[in-house]
Amino acid sequence: MKALTLKIYSLIRWSLCFSCIVLFCSNSWADSKNNIIRNEVLKHFNPYPNASKLQNQEIMEDLLNTKSQSNLAFPQFPRTWVELGSSAPVETTTTATFDTSAVASAISTFTGPFSFPARVVLGAAQLSYKSDYSIRYAYNRETTFMAMTSLRPIDEQATQNQNTPIPSSSPELRSVIEQKPDLRNYFKVSKKFPMVGLCKYELSLLVEETKSQELSFIFGSSSEGKKIVARMSYSVYSNFFQIEAHVPIQEYLRTRCGDNFSEAVRFIAEEDFKKITTETFAHYHPQSECRWSPSVNVHPLGDADCMDWFKAQETIGLNKRETVPRCVLGQKGYPVCAIKSKVGVYCPTYASKGQVSDKEPTSWERQLNPMENTGQIGYKPLYQCDVGLQCKLDNGFSISQIPLAETERERRSELQNASFITTCQQPKHHGR
Repeated sequence: MKALTLKIYSLIRWSLCFSCIVLFCSNSWADSKNNIIRNEVLKHFNPYPNASKLQNQEIMEDLLNTKSQSNLAFPQFPRTWVELGSSAPVETTTTATFDTSAVASAISTFTGPFSFPARVVLGAAQLSYKSDYSIRYAYNRETTFMAMTSLRPIDEQATQNQNTPIPSSSPELRSVIEQKPDLRNYFKVSKKFPMVGLCKYELSLLVEETKSQELSFIFGSSSEGKKIVARMSYSVYSNFFQIEAHVPIQEYLRTRCGDNFSEAVRFIAEEDFKKITTETFAHYHPQSECRWSPSVNVHPLGDADCMDWFKAQETIGLNKRETVPRCVLGQKGYPVCAIKSKVGVYCPTYASKGQVSDKEPTSWERQLNPMENTGQIGYKPLYQCDVGLQCKLDNGFSISQIPLAETERERRSELQNASFITTCQQPKHHGR
């Protein structure tokens, strides 16, 4: 039985490339007093009408038990698989296009209908050049039910699998599924034809980078394209369980694998899948502007990858003697170049929902440092502090030490007209 089980898992791993297959092997998680399965999921799981709490608990333990060896009846080889699944895909695409023919058209319009149309000429007989660059993100959350059976019956007296072929006219060959008058489908299960099933919960992300360019000439055109696809996925499998003839097939997918197993393991899958995606975005994303590293040993003049970007910045009020360029993780998770302030330079402080923050929140009401004279002559943009510095009040106190009222409504009222002068300072290890 142990060798048979190893073959089954090898088959699964072979058929799912690039997947991280997680098998539960820790008794401490199953025995936890705060076990989410026993405390939460079982209250909502009811695969059979009028099932008792004890019956429901036994079913869940069949799916996630880590204490005992399997004693299920497995079908003979060769085996067939029946698979049902449901997924929730989400796709987004970002596209950038440069087309010189569009530029030429705009120039022609600008010069007027009676003027000779201007052309953008890149070569001797070339009319236009078009370049497309797009990134497609495809995120998917999928629940799958798989049932394994065989067309070959089990010989209870045999010591090994039967190796004699079965003729196509044999009465032992039969369909796997039976449909009843109410149009509900059930598996045909018997002692000679046992079936086992398992559930899979999978998270996946596909990042597709597409680059194409087209050169148009008077006498023809030439095009070239390139596509790179990065795929990552994380799958969690349940234990095998015996298929029963009186349970509708769809109930295995929707109830046992959906409402039951997927909800029980979702938080585990999402936690680890997040680690896979954040690493990919931080170090291998196609839109990365620089090489990011969280090291505190940084060059005082800025990060080398962002120097050229920094030199090209011509923002009004930007003092390049007070700031440095740094490679940071942007809001979308991949590295971008950003401007940071040096020691003693003013830094921004935000009011958001009655709280004070030196990191720009997703939504905020106003900026509290009056040294940012927005909309006035002498406008001075403020930037977050450089690596190793903290945005503090002039007296050295941190922003978290600003006394505020107890209720959010009172705090919002206080911060409506409040001002706090904050600068980038070295952190103190003792005292304030």
